[in-house]
Amino acid sequence: MSLLDRLEQLKQRLSTRPQFKRPQSQRAPSRDPYVFQIGFDFGTSYSKCVIRDRDKAFVFSFDLQGKTEFLLSSSILYRDGFFSTNTANQLYPEHGLWYIKMALVELAHRNFSAPVLERFNKAAGAAPGSIKLQNFVLSAALFYLSRALGKIRSFILMRYPDYGKHERDDMFVTMAIPVSNMADRETETLFLRLLKKAWAMACTDSPMAESASWKEMASLIAKPAPALRECKVYPEVSANIQVFLHSPASPGRTTNIYLVTDIGAGTVDQCCFTFYNRDREEDKLNYLSAQVFDLGSSVIDQLCARDYGHDVEYWRKQKENGSEDKHLHRVLDHVSLVLSNNFVAVSLKELTDHLYRGNGLSPDNTVCRLCYILFSGGGDMDHPYHTAVLNGLRRKMGLPIREVMDGSYTEQWESRIINVQKPGDLELPKGCESWMKRLLVAYGLSFYDLPGNRFPDETAIVQNRG
Repeated sequence: MSLLDRLEQLKQRLSTRPQFKRPQSQRAPSRDPYVFQIGFDFGTSYSKCVIRDRDKAFVFSFDLQGKTEFLLSSSILYRDGFFSTNTANQLYPEHGLWYIKMALVELAHRNFSAPVLERFNKAAGAAPGSIKLQNFVLSAALFYLSRALGKIRSFILMRYPDYGKHERDDMFVTMAIPVSNMADRETETLFLRLLKKAWAMACTDSPMAESASWKEMASLIAKPAPALRECKVYPEVSANIQVFLHSPASPGRTTNIYLVTDIGAGTVDQCCFTFYNRDREEDKLNYLSAQVFDLGSSVIDQLCARDYGHDVEYWRKQKENGSEDKHLHRVLDHVSLVLSNNFVAVSLKELTDHLYRGNGLSPDNTVCRLCYILFSGGGDMDHPYHTAVLNGLRRKMGLPIREVMDGSYTEQWESRIINVQKPGDLELPKGCESWMKRLLVAYGLSFYDLPGNRFPDETAIVQNRG
């Protein structure tokens, strides 16, 4: 049989084979696409997360020994060359690495002698400022962020098992960063690069391992960050404003000046602003001051441990139990005085400068007459934080300072201290309303379109151009 005949025979055989239809692709569900905006508050001691789905938001939570928990420890474990997750969710675990966020800030600023890096130096067996130390801190941060974001993504997928069936389903993540002005590009760049790498790792289909070697993390650090449009960073000090604007307590027409002091474990973030809600007209926000001070509640523990012995966990318990220890109160008085001085010399100065240039008001009298105060954050305490702010305002008014302990404010200031009510679009588990005070930043980050003027100096530039 010739070659031509064999080809013809093969053609006939193929034409008589049964034909199988390809399975049709699954039709997209009739629902609207899910567009989740993750607001991730990367904290010094604990991280928090609020997830938005269009006009409603809910809190990332997990079960810990039969209890619903929303605070995810920002510490990890390191031993024998391997990082592992802190499954017990402890603040200061044995073989732990903590204050990862503040270590990153010091790395970005090249402040290699910072005390917060000492534990990382020791764990890595590295010299201060060495390439080995820098690689170790970055590797630890990438491990923590990838595992934390992986847990959050899994939480969303469990709640919405049909995610991904609509071709336009999507997730976005915005992470808080500890900066207060446009000049700190080093910190912003470093945190964004880590976020993109961590999110790419979190979006894999297979579950993430609870441990990974330093070598493995270092190899990922060495690779370029992926170009992910869904990842953004935003100043945590500015995120606080969004909570106030969307709170049921947010005012209508007002000329009040609002001062928010958010006390975390690592920093105290202060922002000042005015907000005019013009009914059906466009809202107007004047962002007047933003500062970040390294005076968070864990600083108290560190100063006590440095000057008076014992470890930081001992002093944390003394502080939280309201101990009358004279050494503890000496440190509390010191922190209050330093913060009060910074508040007057930096925050109030920036506020009055922007008031004068932006609105033509008499700055000092206006601040004293129209300033309303809000305290938030997991580290909030009457002393040293409330005393620092209130005594700073008293100094501004030319009044003698006084110790303000246990909420015993004068009537004048008691009426000026306001609280943020739970926003109507935020879903909290039953009986968990007390969570709100620690969720302000995460909630603020959960909005899709955050203001472009992220800092007061950007606002001032716009005003001056006008």
